[in-house]
Amino acid sequence: YVLDVRDEFKEKVMDYFVNEYMNGRTPNPCMVCNRHIKFGKMLDFILSKGASFMATGHYTKLKNGLLSVGDDSNKDQVYFLSQIEKDRLNKIIFPVGDLEKPKLRELAKQLGVRVYSKKDSQEICFVDDGKLKEFLIEKTEGKAEKPGNIVDKNGNILGKHKGFSFYTIGQRKGLGISSEEPLYVLAFDRKTNNIIVGENEDLFKDELTATRLNLFSVSSLDSLDNLECFAKTRSRDILHKCLLKKDGENFQVKFIDNKVRAVTPGQGIVFYNIEGNVIAGGFIEK
Repeated sequence: YVLDVRDEFKEKVMDYFVNEYMNGRTPNPCMVCNRHIKFGKMLDFILSKGASFMATGHYTKLKNGLLSVGDDSNKDQVYFLSQIEKDRLNKIIFPVGDLEKPKLRELAKQLGVRVYSKKDSQEICFVDDGKLKEFLIEKTEGKAEKPGNIVDKNGNILGKHKGFSFYTIGQRKGLGISSEEPLYVLAFDRKTNNIIVGENEDLFKDELTATRLNLFSVSSLDSLDNLECFAKTRSRDILHKCLLKKDGENFQVKFIDNKVRAVTPGQGIVFYNIEGNVIAGGFIEK
């Protein structure tokens, strides 16, 4: 069977991707694609054809109906799956969650799977490697290429940028400015079209705001209020102990033991319990 989801993919993933960058945020297209396309449209299609389950090669497990960290901590992909609707998990199987990647490659070779040695994918599937700038310029008809100032925390102009969509929080290289101390991107000011830079220590935050939470092990947002748990702010992040405080539909996430570097609005944030089960997944607002 062939399922044509080009229109849905453009709307839900590519347009979202471009809009986030244009608003000074760094999107996570895989999380959105998993929710709407892979485990949305595609799962619906598979079930409509009479299948009972869909199996994928994600490195994760299901424990008591909940997403849980797989055995290969270097390849765990729970972070990217944290926007899947909970009631869909009973139709999904993750058969490689008990394996580490080298062992899986070995088994694939023995079984004659021709892609057993294929390199791991690290890039965005719909953007050519190293061509993000060109992609954004094309899709925005040049609007992404809006020059502005690079300023320090006091507003002093240090240089020029070519459009803040081409930069991300924590970036050091490629800024085109000189300073006695290394400077990093701290934030974007949409009103002034400025990029604000500062020192590495300025990148560490002890709290953030999370929004659009997708629930797994709890039934309501109120259940998360005053909850102590662990959070990841990027897929390769370590687990940070934190306290959740409800603020309307959003949550203030206060980190308990250490500050977190380069908190990036638009990226996902995923909450885990001590056993590695996903409690909820959302997005960093600020």
